[in-house]
Amino acid sequence: MTNQIALTLPGYPSTFPQPNGLPNSLSKNSGASGAGIISLGLTLLLLMAIFYALFRIMVGSIRIVISRGNKEKFENARKTVIYAVIGLCVAFSSFFIINLLGNFVGINLLNTIPK
Repeated sequence: MTNQIALTLPGYPSTFPQPNGLPNSLSKNSGASGAGIISLGLTLLLLMAIFYALFRIMVGSIRIVISRGNKEKFENARKTVIYAVIGLCVAFSSFFIINLLGNFVGINLLNTIPK
């Protein structure tokens, strides 16, 4: 039996087939598993850390440009960029360490789609 997604729009069919690979709320294995929640949490934390570091790099770069020769503003902006790059390196390193630990234990910790 193919699962259907109900949608009511004038002039369109009322149901569409559900794409493969999505969690199925009608199956016996549906629901949030502990591993799935941990996996999703780790992935979201890593993505937030990466986006925040990239945002701080952009803010620091803009502050460098608008410092207009003020040495104190320039140094503060430079430190912002340096710390953001260090944070980005830490985020990527944690991604690789989590993958390495997951492979060692035999669990894919960053896979959020259940199979």
